[in-house]
Amino acid sequence: MPSSRLPAILAKETCSKKSGWTMEWQNLCTDLNVDPIENLSIPYLKVKLFEILESVEAEDKSFNINKAQSSTFHDLYNSLSYDNLSYFKDQYSAHQISIILKARGGLLNINARAFKDNTDGLCTLCNLGMPENTLHHLGECPIFSNTRYLIFGKKFLSKDDVLKILNGDNFNNLYDFLNNSLQYRNLIINEFS
Repeated sequence: MPSSRLPAILAKETCSKKSGWTMEWQNLCTDLNVDPIENLSIPYLKVKLFEILESVEAEDKSFNINKAQSSTFHDLYNSLSYDNLSYFKDQYSAHQISIILKARGGLLNINARAFKDNTDGLCTLCNLGMPENTLHHLGECPIFSNTRYLIFGKKFLSKDDVLKILNGDNFNNLYDFLNNSLQYRNLIINEFS
């Protein structure tokens, strides 16, 4: 817009007096540790907007990671790493990503999942008397020991092994195991219900 136009004149005046919306933007820049907006030129504003968005994204990611690491509702959430988000790459289907996210979030459709009324729900498949949570399903339940051995090379997985897998050691293997074990679990439950 030409500088002779009234909106351009008003915007420049608002910026020079640091009032109205410009004060809000300056406060936002201060809160995000970004240098304040100094002029209204389009190239400068594009760079500044990108800088602000990057800072908002970093702050949001940090906030969410802190919340996840202090989680009490999920069996493994607070022990997971949040550095490897490779399951969002194009090499995985939406179904694969969904299963991986559910496993990492303790949201698999099993008895002791997060946000279920009874988060201590015992495993209905084995007689170990253990809560059927992600750790038990992925690493301990003897019903899946053969599948576990075929996919991971071990009949049982320690908590460290399970965390390593959930952190991205091999998301394809994680998906294969969960896809097979959850189908088998549903088959057994439906058969005996």
